[in-house]
Amino acid sequence: MRRQEAIIRREEDLAQIQNPPKRFRMTKTQMQAQQSEAETQEDRDAQAVADLWNQFLVEVEKEAVWNYFALFNNTFVTTLTETFVPDTPAYDPKYQKVREKCLALVRHCQNRMLDAAIAHVKKVKRVDALSDGSRHLESLTVSTDIHAFFEITFTKEKFFTVFFFMEPYLDFDRSKDGGRWYCKTVYTILCTRVFYHIDFLNEKVGNKFLNSRDELMDFVKKMVLTGEFNKIKRRHFYQKAGKLPKQCREKKPEVTLPTLGDRYHILTPMPDDSEDDEAEDDARAGLKQGGFFIICC
Repeated sequence: MRRQEAIIRREEDLAQIQNPPKRFRMTKTQMQAQQSEAETQEDRDAQAVADLWNQFLVEVEKEAVWNYFALFNNTFVTTLTETFVPDTPAYDPKYQKVREKCLALVRHCQNRMLDAAIAHVKKVKRVDALSDGSRHLESLTVSTDIHAFFEITFTKEKFFTVFFFMEPYLDFDRSKDGGRWYCKTVYTILCTRVFYHIDFLNEKVGNKFLNSRDELMDFVKKMVLTGEFNKIKRRHFYQKAGKLPKQCREKKPEVTLPTLGDRYHILTPMPDDSEDDEAEDDARAGLKQGGFFIICC
């Protein structure tokens, strides 16, 4: 008897599950709303992924800046890649794609920084040539003379014309891994790279001819890595560029961080009364080509 009652109750429960009471049934509108909510959740998930990638691009752009000063340290790029795709072998296609993106941003940053420095130094050279004809960069032959010349040429104001826009990304206190590279090498690397680019490109340097930008960068990289150029001391760096000059404090450039697939654009306002039409023409030409230049105040 009890067994039969249990079977009957089980059949009733099964029938109720298959045909629920009307108050428990979902209407067509409710089903559409539930489906729409699921699609909305998918959109939210997709947006979350896009936001994470945008955040990653911002971080990569910062790391690209550090890698420029670190002379494209491959270990540093590898570390950055592994933070984005942890526990992924190097032969994995996803790992390779992320690493390629990191390297592309690094190279982009390096080229942009060099263009800005070169445009600035060209103008400084023209001004110095008019004011003091006794010193010419062409007469400098050893690294100490080159270093001394640029220490005189790059005053605080001129130095920050090139580097002030980098202030949000520079770690003067070395609280990040990349910070140690900056204070150690940035000033000397800037001096030597722009010097050789302006005065020795396509000219003979010792027994070597520099016929392209890549050869130039390879040459200077080897020179710096072999320790032939002095490194500026941390204390000396603070004396030279530790504080922003008063006349430049209200001239902060526009900084827009990158969005998905973009790069951030950094521009400094051009002076109203130009002292050098050629420099302005160079700057405008650079902007039209998608690059940027720094015009010193």
